[in-house]
Amino acid sequence: MDIVRNQRSSWKKRFLVSGCLLQLFCAYPSYAGFVNGGFESPYTPDNTSFSPITGWTQTGYHFPGTGPSLPTNISSIGLTVNATPISDIIIGTTQTLYDYFLFGANPTPTQTVPIIASQSAMINLRSIDTPLTKSGTGNPGSSWTKIAAQATALSQQVTIQPSDLDPTDGKYHIRFIAAPVVENPTHAANQQPFVAFQVNNITTGRTGTNPLFFQWNYGGQPGVPWSSLSAGAGTNPGSSTDYQYTVLQAFDIAPGNAFIHVGDTIELVALASGCSPGGHDGHMYLDGASTSIPYGLWVVANGPISSTPGNNVTYTYTYTNTSIGTINNVQVVANLPLPQTPATPTSTTYVSNTTPTVGTSPSCAGTGPVTCNMGTLTSGQSGTFQLTVNIPSAWATTVGPVNNGNYPISGTPVSGTLSPLLGPLVQTTLVAPSGLSNLVVNASGLPTTGTVGTPYTGTFTCANTPTSSATGDAPSATCDITNLPAGLSETGCTITPSGAWVEPTTIPSGQTVTCTVAGTPTTVGAPTSTVSSNATNNSNSTTNSTNVTISIASAQYTVTPGGDSNENISPSTPQTVNSGSTQNFTVTANTGYTLSSTVGGTCPAGSFSGSVYTTGAITSSCSVSFSASINQYTVTPGGDSHEAISPSTPQTVNYGGTQAFTVTANTGYTLSNTVGGTCPAGSWTGNQYTTGAITGSCSVSFSASINSYTLTPSGDGNETISPNTPQTVNYGGTQAFTVTPNAHYTLSNTVGGTCPAGSWTGNQYTTGAITGSCSVSFSASINQYTITPSGDGNETISPSTPQTVNYGGTQVFTITPNTGFTLSNTVSGTCPAGSWSGNQYTTGTITSSCSVRFGSLAMIPATLNGSAMFDPAVVCCGRPLLLGPLPIPGSGPTTYAVTASTGNVSCFIGTSGSQTYFKMDGSSGSCTIVGTKNGVSSAPFTVVTPF
Repeated sequence: MDIVRNQRSSWKKRFLVSGCLLQLFCAYPSYAGFVNGGFESPYTPDNTSFSPITGWTQTGYHFPGTGPSLPTNISSIGLTVNATPISDIIIGTTQTLYDYFLFGANPTPTQTVPIIASQSAMINLRSIDTPLTKSGTGNPGSSWTKIAAQATALSQQVTIQPSDLDPTDGKYHIRFIAAPVVENPTHAANQQPFVAFQVNNITTGRTGTNPLFFQWNYGGQPGVPWSSLSAGAGTNPGSSTDYQYTVLQAFDIAPGNAFIHVGDTIELVALASGCSPGGHDGHMYLDGASTSIPYGLWVVANGPISSTPGNNVTYTYTYTNTSIGTINNVQVVANLPLPQTPATPTSTTYVSNTTPTVGTSPSCAGTGPVTCNMGTLTSGQSGTFQLTVNIPSAWATTVGPVNNGNYPISGTPVSGTLSPLLGPLVQTTLVAPSGLSNLVVNASGLPTTGTVGTPYTGTFTCANTPTSSATGDAPSATCDITNLPAGLSETGCTITPSGAWVEPTTIPSGQTVTCTVAGTPTTVGAPTSTVSSNATNNSNSTTNSTNVTISIASAQYTVTPGGDSNENISPSTPQTVNSGSTQNFTVTANTGYTLSSTVGGTCPAGSFSGSVYTTGAITSSCSVSFSASINQYTVTPGGDSHEAISPSTPQTVNYGGTQAFTVTANTGYTLSNTVGGTCPAGSWTGNQYTTGAITGSCSVSFSASINSYTLTPSGDGNETISPNTPQTVNYGGTQAFTVTPNAHYTLSNTVGGTCPAGSWTGNQYTTGAITGSCSVSFSASINQYTITPSGDGNETISPSTPQTVNYGGTQVFTITPNTGFTLSNTVSGTCPAGSWSGNQYTTGTITSSCSVRFGSLAMIPATLNGSAMFDPAVVCCGRPLLLGPLPIPGSGPTTYAVTASTGNVSCFIGTSGSQTYFKMDGSSGSCTIVGTKNGVSSAPFTVVTPF
């Protein structure tokens, strides 16, 4: 039991290997038509008795082994639906794993799986995870569940689409790859383990006992290229010494357009079974179900449907590299075809072959098998070669059909491994010479012209016309046509005089099959269609095929262009267009407009490539209508914050339009006429600015400069002003002046002029905020002092009150002594000494406030040497006494001198002109005066005050 578990673990691990060793399978496509045709959908079957495989129907059968030895369809095998289906998915790196029962064989099996990518279907065998079910009742291991005589089928139905047509031959294909693994217990043929494949056309009723295709291969069947294991080959429990397998087999079913049409529901059934006694296994692997060629290397042979013993038959082999990478050492080994039933001679004989048409070093060698080497094939390359063999004349028709199913293709990919692939089985029915027919095809009933969009109908015939050398019926004949123009198909056939006829059925001698071709052509062209009976047991093989060219012209329609006048359309006039074709229009939006990608009108929707619009396929007269919208741009206003802009937000403007902005300078600012930014230059109307014609998103930038005013200073000349010239001052600014009064002047705080009132800081005057040109006027007044007069009460002083005198001025006082008094010339006080003019006293130059004091004397005569003196010339107490020349002999001037004085008097001798005078002040005393002339002195005389 532990050994079984370990082997399970090892096998499971091998199945779960990840990675991509084979470039050509790493990115395989999703196959047309079939859902999960590559079996790559997620699948988790572990520990379940039945797990669905996405897209496929699984059916379990019991195989009773009661059918014919050579069944012609699944129905004839005699299966009954009464068993649980057994299927699984094998998972691993492409073509690196081996079948469970082949694992460990020596030599190493050439069959490797998964077939394509990382998963393949495994039919009639479950994974070894418990519970594992397999067909048969042998002794595969105690952990398996056994179901006797088990068969399992996978099936799926697809609907044929126009895209499924193979352009290389004009036919619809059903393609897949299979790999059978069966035991060969040498039971009767109808009881052996087997694999079978059937293709049904559900739509046309070609199903059940009359399928489109059926192939059945049993263990040990002749003509099948089985590989048998040597004794003790498989190392896993349940392996047998008699297991057989084939390398991967390609299946390519293309019965012709008479059998598969667009819209038909086609069903593929793949079936595997153990032996009917219930002790031996049969299963297979399936992958790549598609209507196109699966990825990798592919080979298919075409040969005659029937022939007679003794004839030569020619097979055409087509090989293709459908991978995405280069494959080196490509080789096809064409083994000679074998009979279905063992015969002598045992195979056909070699006649000739041609050289492969494509490859780096194409060549063929050998006469059976014929090995053809192509060298290197790059992705997408395809070529052909032919092999002609002779059917031995000793063969009876009952050994047929002749099976050509052993022609594997192999190669070495750039990386990874690639198993050989067997081409599809080609079978040629053997007929006796007496069974030859005379098949004649006729295509004269097919019109050789048609028009796209206009219904077409025609007929062709296949007639079996007896001749002296052709008396038999055509075996499995077809009456088919290939490579029809798109939209046309064969719609059915009748046989006269019998009536209805279903292919492939013999065409009795003397009867004619008439087939109808109908439909509505969809594509212009002139394909060459081939009408063929596909039967080669014809006494004249040149009459069973003919070609006819059906030229399909295009219907013509008018496509009328139009627009909204915002674009230029070329061509601008209605155009004549073939049906199914398209019409190009070059559409250029007018300057300042953008073309809309939406196209109106009634024509099928098309597409733009740059400025060129291409309509959809035209099927009727129609119109296209283009439109273009005017471009809109954003005009963004801005400024230097010294103005108000309205509108102030970005504005949307059509191409060629303008945008107006009302711009108001802030108080104290003046708007600039110069506008910055990227918009085209515009113009002003008052304070409204209008841009130039707009051709793109742009900006405008406004500015305003602050107002400047002239401030003119002035004064009255009694001060110094700095600055003393007119000054430029911005709106709202101030201006400072330093004002220095002249010496002995005092600055006035009162400032004249028109400027807003300001303020003083010391001798600096700062104006108020300036809002216009203005002036300031400064002034300074000369310093003034108070002169205070006073007296001794013996006089009248005029003016008698304190007087204000400017600096440097003088003050005049008129002094009038009272009666009996005489004015004293002596003036006291603090004022600078002045002078008398009569009784009018003028001060000295005034430099500060000061005082003057006047005095008067009583008029009492003085005595001169004892005699009273009333002479007005003599002044006592301040009045002058004139001194004349003394009567002294001699000549020269007389000089006087005071020789003595008493009391509080003062004596003074002065001169005035030619006179000498004497003055005396004081209230009591005397002065003695002596005159001298020529050295001679006079007698002294004394002046005595009266006090």
